[in-house]
Amino acid sequence: MRERRGASRRPFQGEVEILEEVRGHSGTAIARDISTTGMFLMTVAPYEVGDEVTIRFLLPSSSCRIEVIGTVVRVETPHEGIPSSNVGVALRFQDADEWALAEVNRYVEKAPQVVGMVTSSGSLPRVR
Repeated sequence: MRERRGASRRPFQGEVEILEEVRGHSGTAIARDISTTGMFLMTVAPYEVGDEVTIRFLLPSSSCRIEVIGTVVRVETPHEGIPSSNVGVALRFQDADEWALAEVNRYVEKAPQVVGMVTSSGSLPRVR
């Protein structure tokens, strides 16, 4: 399968705060991976493509919480045969302070790259 992303993903499993209510949901989600252009959040919240979501998270390499606005570009809904780590939303970062994007870039440059996709058995991607 050919990679459609323009930016390489890096593993990042951390808590992400969802700062405003969208369709009755706010609170937290868990990130699966991150790139310089976006993030995948594991959640069953009822987001739709085009929703704007303000999120805040802490990278292991940073001492400050990063806040960005992201647009939902893909929704993966639960159904038979899909592992729970594939259920969620892909966000494209739209608006963030310059220092916040620099922190994300710094993390992505140093973290191991995600290789492959999560399998139907639910195993996590390999990293190198």
